Amino acid sequence: MSKSIVIIGAGFAVSEVDSDGVTLASGERIASKTIIWTAGMRATPLTKQIPETRDALGRLHVNQFLQTPTTKNVFATGDAAYALADSKGHHVLMSCQHALQLGRTSGHNAAAALLNKPMTHYSQPAYDCCLDLGSWGAREVQLTGAAAKRVKSYINGTLIYPPNNVDEAIAAADPAGSNSDELINRIIEVVG
Repeated sequence: MSKSIVIIGAGFAVSEVDSDGVTLASGERIASKTIIWTAGMRATPLTKQIPETRDALGRLHVNQFLQTPTTKNVFATGDAAYALADSKGHHVLMSCQHALQLGRTSGHNAAAALLNKPMTHYSQPAYDCCLDLGSWGAREVQLTGAAAKRVKSYINGTLIYPPNNVDEAIAAADPAGSNSDELINRIIEVVG
């Protein structure tokens, strides 16, 4: 994005988007052929059926095992979970990067609770994100250009697809998993 003309803003109300740009509620007009607008996220309305504390986005507060505080047989995950990601007080984002590990951990813990086995603490201190806007040129922490495009294509086309067989599915569901820093280094090795 550093080589492109990109306008980034937050907290703006949009009144109109058309083929030539965007008009903000303030009346300001931004000419553009490509507009990416995010309007925020919310947890599934299903969280309202569980009598537990929720954050401003509707996510259920959970403990380190991803259980709701008073209803221990309810595990929340993904965009429905307001969980601590690390020991520094950072909470998970509503993102696939967190949701994948949340899903593995909550699935493991739900099964462990049913079988009276030890549960695993959720922890995910590393967070990596690939931004892909166009043929290449997106801003990335570790890679840019064609190599970054190959990494993003590999993630979208291989890593986040459901496994093809039972053994791969069980391995992918391992709550220990890889931390995202190790994973990005392995991906770079695979795609070159």
